[in-house]
Amino acid sequence: MNEVHIFSAAGIAAPENKLYPGGEKRELLLFLAQLPGTDHDWEAARSALLDAGWKDVSFDRAAITTPDLSSIADQALRDAITHAAKGDSSILVYGSRK
Repeated sequence: MNEVHIFSAAGIAAPENKLYPGGEKRELLLFLAQLPGTDHDWEAARSALLDAGWKDVSFDRAAITTPDLSSIADQALRDAITHAAKGDSSILVYGSRK
């Protein structure tokens, strides 16, 4: 079973971003499936965000999510972790970066 690493980042929507206008700055949470016991894969995280239409990506920190989703009240977070755990990634986009 995969571990899900969470990366806190900021980025600017690229012109090809399908959901946000080009140039818009946003806070991002990336959930990325990784093999158990591995270090945070910063390059894979950067690639996942670039592939999703974000540029000028900068990271604040990373952690490993809890396998016990019952302790997480927010449904969007639970869904993102569940999706990523299947071997993929998920991105939650938040308010504008100041």
